[in-house]
Amino acid sequence: MKSTLKPLRNQIILINRFYWPDFSATSQMLTDLATSLAAEYSVRVVTSRALYNDPVAKLERREEQKGVEILRLNTTRRGRANLSGRALDYVSFYIRVFVYLLRYTRKGDLVVLKTDPPLLSLMNTFAVRIRGGRVVNWLQDIFPEIAIELGAFPRSRLVTGPLKWWRNRTLRAAEVNIVISHSMRALLAGQGVANSHVIPNWADGELIGPLADADSPLRAEWDPGSKFLVGYSGNFGRAHSFDELLEAITLLKECPEFHFVLIGEGAALDKLLEAVERRGLDNVSFEPYQPHDMLRQSLGAIDLHLVTLKEHMEGLVLPSKIYGVLAAGRPIAFIGDEDGEIAGLVRDNDVGFVVGQGDGAELAEGIQELAGQPERLRRMGENARALFDAEFAKPIAMERWRGVLGDVVARG
Repeated sequence: MKSTLKPLRNQIILINRFYWPDFSATSQMLTDLATSLAAEYSVRVVTSRALYNDPVAKLERREEQKGVEILRLNTTRRGRANLSGRALDYVSFYIRVFVYLLRYTRKGDLVVLKTDPPLLSLMNTFAVRIRGGRVVNWLQDIFPEIAIELGAFPRSRLVTGPLKWWRNRTLRAAEVNIVISHSMRALLAGQGVANSHVIPNWADGELIGPLADADSPLRAEWDPGSKFLVGYSGNFGRAHSFDELLEAITLLKECPEFHFVLIGEGAALDKLLEAVERRGLDNVSFEPYQPHDMLRQSLGAIDLHLVTLKEHMEGLVLPSKIYGVLAAGRPIAFIGDEDGEIAGLVRDNDVGFVVGQGDGAELAEGIQELAGQPERLRRMGENARALFDAEFAKPIAMERWRGVLGDVVARG
């Protein structure tokens, strides 16, 4: 069938399974980047027609938003409820993207491959290069290592060895690989992938900012008794540990001055809900994902935010919720590798405290200690926003991206 796609000059093609109006973190960041680049380049986003939390949604096939041309491919939409359905969605997206790139990539096009679904570089590097295009990989996580650590993929070297070799070969063939942490870059460098550049994720500091309790309707809704609110906001995924959180909730159940607010959804949420009900814990409430324009309210309503990452996940993924919390000027209680990159960020900048994985008693103690030191809590919040403004604000990230992609374009 003859193409109806309009040709683009100085074209950048961004590939990811989700995009605006989807609210997931990677979708929002891709939307930020695409709209920023559209001021200088012709930008096309190739994505699916589904939403992260609504697999049966069927968005418009083609549309334009803030100068970005959006092409949505028809794929299966089984959702995230089970691994087999998710795998089918992945495969159908792989195939559609591969065919698209083979048909429509032009000489000189710059194709940015994100990592939802994972390993987009495997076949698509070949498709882009055979058509004379160039590849930039944007790695939000490291696969297959993350799947191996989560038990979703076999540890057998007969399987993972060839897959890692192929993955690394395509990464080395890219113009550059953008990773979101220094530990990710170190991991890839240890496997012979030297062409990586660190650009951390970000948040929108104009949308999210410090908020006084009196100015927060959600605070009044979630905390009618002026309690100290401890919150978790985001994905309850397999890479995160929640045993410490459950233990802390249990240990503090007889302390009426504390309440826990858990916002979001994910694979571990049902298990946590069941445990809370089984233990009869009434010092915790569960809330759905908040709309993007309510993040200032939801993040600002919490006194202390929890960020968790299983120790063996360090270097494979980095929770992007950190940047929203910093933007809101709220301190962080990090649960994970005490010697890792996130722990260093929290300690070195005095924006919270760190708890080792498995130590829920230490988490409960840290919550009580910080709640009893309002001046320290205020100072940590100020430090959080100052760190955000210096390192993780959206304009800083956009400038970093424009610099890297501008260098790639200039190389021709």
